Amino acid sequence: MTRTLRVASYNLHKGRGMVGPHAPERNLQVIADLDADIVALQEVDFRFGGRPEALPRGMIREATGMVPAPHVATSGQSLGWHGQTILMRPELAAGANVRRLPLPGIEPRGALALRLADLTVIVMHLGLARSSRRAQLARLAAKAARIGGERFVLTGDFNEWHDDRGLESLAGLQVVAPGPSWP
Repeated sequence: MTRTLRVASYNLHKGRGMVGPHAPERNLQVIADLDADIVALQEVDFRFGGRPEALPRGMIREATGMVPAPHVATSGQSLGWHGQTILMRPELAAGANVRRLPLPGIEPRGALALRLADLTVIVMHLGLARSSRRAQLARLAAKAARIGGERFVLTGDFNEWHDDRGLESLAGLQVVAPGPSWP
């Protein structure tokens, strides 16, 4: 029997919104409304110091019904690694394995690979420079099949504003590009 999973990606921008300052309740409502099984999150931590969580882990399960995938965070105060984390339905957490994948580039970047029994979800937030993004995608495309077997999803904030260039490393894969991720 084939199981269908709904996967979503959301850049929290550290909880800042167009309608006001840091408001994790607003972000948690958006996540709940997505009604996904797995949600890839970017910018879940503040940028400086110990990189404390911008999305309080104590509020996640009650507000969304989801739990953070287990992984080694940037610091004891942070929810993510390089600002990213993965939320999932609790029933998927048993047996889930998360690996950190360092990425090349001008600025520090990394991806998380969530391995489930029959699917791997790789979560990323790519760099701002196209040369960095191309190198990061090339590395991830090369690793994806080795890590994830035949079934994998690359998701996150690609920081790519064009769907006709910058994604060359993904040739041969089905690309679903919803459009610019910023602003």
